[in-house]
Amino acid sequence: MTPTSGVQRRPADWLASSGWTYQPGELPRWSCVTQSGPVTTWCEHAGSGWEEWFANGGAVPRSCAAALLADHARWPAPCKLVRLPDGSVACRADVPSELMSVPLEQWSMTGAVAPKHPLDSWAAAFTALVSGRAGPPPEGTMPASAAEELVAALETAGWSASAADGAVRVSMHLPGVYREVSIDVDPAHGTRCWAELVQLGGWPDECRRAATELALDANDRLHLARFVMLAEPDGDRIIVEINLGSAWIPSAWLDVALETVRTAVALTARELTALRDPELALWALAANAA
Repeated sequence: MTPTSGVQRRPADWLASSGWTYQPGELPRWSCVTQSGPVTTWCEHAGSGWEEWFANGGAVPRSCAAALLADHARWPAPCKLVRLPDGSVACRADVPSELMSVPLEQWSMTGAVAPKHPLDSWAAAFTALVSGRAGPPPEGTMPASAAEELVAALETAGWSASAADGAVRVSMHLPGVYREVSIDVDPAHGTRCWAELVQLGGWPDECRRAATELALDANDRLHLARFVMLAEPDGDRIIVEINLGSAWIPSAWLDVALETVRTAVALTARELTALRDPELALWALAANAA
């Protein structure tokens, strides 16, 4: 289904196109019957430029706060786990308002019309995740031609980008911090936009706990950005990532993803690195517990 030029369609409209049924009530909900059982989704806190979509039932991922960051590793959809005030963990998908109002023909960064409106792709990926059926991901690394085309589009948009080893790198120089953002293809889960925030190898326990708590807080607070704890032989590391689906060149989502990752780096990279100091880490843990 393609939106009429100039007509605004919200995420709920695209969910309906993916097989969801509207359930009226004080808090409107949408339901979908899947091979993993019935699923319900609803929108909360719509405002400030974002809609927050929660889901339960079916194959909706489950976790606890202690395992949340590790469970995020290699998720195949633009969703994440967040902590709720009652201590439980929920699956949430964040949708920026700028993806709702512009006609389909304006959604390609490169000038070619994208095969789907970005919210159509979002609804399909969201439905696949909660249904327990992943869509067909890309195979192998990003083709050189796609990487070069993406670099050209990014440079035109004002980003400093380069292509190497089947991926695209975007350099981000921020006050007091430098990070390289990678746009690459995970053969199992699609195209990702991600950046390393901090390496935890050799850190004392209190420093790791403080860094984990800071990452959890940022994960709850920042829209779209998914904070991940990766376990690796030379030490765990915390990254921030956004899944962009199966397209080699992910169109309008990439604009939003790069700005979101840049915000996450600016707000957390220096603070996370500073928590290597045990005294500061203990102070942060005490302040968080107060």
